[in-house]
Amino acid sequence: TLHPPLLYYAHGWPFLFMNPQNSLDTLYTARIAILPIFIGFGIALFLITKKIANEIAAFIAISLYATNIEILAHSRLVTADYLQAITIFLAVISFYLYLKSKKAKLIIITGLMLGLAFISKYSGLLLIPLFAITILLVSLKNFFKNFKALVVMVFLGIVIVHASYFFKETGQIPKSYKLPISQNIYDNKYSRIMLYIFPR
Repeated sequence: TLHPPLLYYAHGWPFLFMNPQNSLDTLYTARIAILPIFIGFGIALFLITKKIANEIAAFIAISLYATNIEILAHSRLVTADYLQAITIFLAVISFYLYLKSKKAKLIIITGLMLGLAFISKYSGLLLIPLFAITILLVSLKNFFKNFKALVVMVFLGIVIVHASYFFKETGQIPKSYKLPISQNIYDNKYSRIMLYIFPR
């Protein structure tokens, strides 16, 4: 099964500017792409930790990040795991900040981060029930308001998914699934909504 497209976009952009001549050069070119992501997330981690806690905590966080063996290993590999760890972390943090401040802009940011988590790896979808359970556990007083915000976040995430596929096959039955039962799903206006969650 192919991974969602974020992995290919994140590791493929150097090939727009480079023309590797052999398999070893191709591997090195793909590895180059992850370095800006590794550095950029380190900066984001520092700034987020500083905002939530303080500078000392931020320095501790960035030190642990920069010296962690798992992080250092994945920061030079062409895999989806590192990207998913980053996108899930950013989605969870932005959701936490929304619950704390209730700012509308954080709904949009969380939705965008959710979308990136969805297109990094399929298990990113687990964030939806996780966020729903979190709302139930920590914010019963504002449950309906927060639940409506979650619906908007998920909707924005789905838009990101479709945009990452350039809206191909949106609302259509993929050719590989054109069976009688699939046509029945498409003909039903309620079940057809599910075709808008993922384009493939």
